[in-house]
Amino acid sequence: MALSARRDGRAFVLPAESAAEAVLVRDATVYPASSLLAVCGHLTGREPIAAARRRACVRFSASAGALDLADVRGQEPQRSERSPSLRPARTAC
Repeated sequence: MALSARRDGRAFVLPAESAAEAVLVRDATVYPASSLLAVCGHLTGREPIAAARRRACVRFSASAGALDLADVRGQEPQRSERSPSLRPARTAC
């Protein structure tokens, strides 16, 4: 959504909690709203919402820390309980 808005030269309003993720799209204009009333104030020009700013990103190196999604607990049971077709294939050793 943010990529499309940026490409079309548009801005959009999001809940404040979601704005930090949307501004990761370089040059996207995102207005973080705390409420629907704040959006109305922004659209009427009475109380403009300041555009969210991009924060510095933290980068991780694969060799420094060796983060792996396989280490995340609790994912496998939920996937296999949803549908038999989503269960991972078991291989014989």
